[in-house]
Amino acid sequence: MKYPLTEQAKNVARALVAAWDLDRLPQLIPMFEIRNDGGSWRTGFKRAIKVDFEPPQLATWLELERYGLIQYIPEHSTDEPKFEILLLQELRNAVATDFDVSDYFLTLNAVGNIIVNSTTGPVQGVGVNTGTVHQTVEQLADYMSATLGQDFLAANVELKAAIDELRTATTADQQSALGKVISQLGNSLHLGASTVTIVQALTAAAPFLQGLVGG
Repeated sequence: MKYPLTEQAKNVARALVAAWDLDRLPQLIPMFEIRNDGGSWRTGFKRAIKVDFEPPQLATWLELERYGLIQYIPEHSTDEPKFEILLLQELRNAVATDFDVSDYFLTLNAVGNIIVNSTTGPVQGVGVNTGTVHQTVEQLADYMSATLGQDFLAANVELKAAIDELRTATTADQQSALGKVISQLGNSLHLGASTVTIVQALTAAAPFLQGLVGG
């Protein structure tokens, strides 16, 4: 699966990474936006930067941010708009893989959509898209263990310990315990777990966490 970027955005991404790798471009780039003689808006570097390309239009910056490849940081200004662009490692990864979608992006967006669309309120049923309703932290921990598999948990001691801690957490400790589980699940993407399996576990956890926070 590829990021659905325009060719313009792909070309800008390649140019940014090439300049960044050669230390011709800082990771945090101060920018401004001005209207040219033709009436259209363009962006520019706020300090002298020696690169062999013109700064892209704001739309291209925002397109790259949409897919988590850069961060657009607006600044308060009373004259022309000012902002900063933070180049992220995901930008390098995307260019290196010819814009294959990363596991990080898939997982981040899956969990983000789950949280936005899940039922609010304290500890509602959390079996979103799983066919199972988990009413307690014990049941949630059991579901995660079954989904991830005992072999994987045995090889990932910290994740197993976090799930076991969640299983016995008191009401006051549930949010903290679930946070540890989610953090370890994120780390597990680099430890051999399939993206689908991790997303399934996070799918169950996200609405439960939102219920705890909302409650």
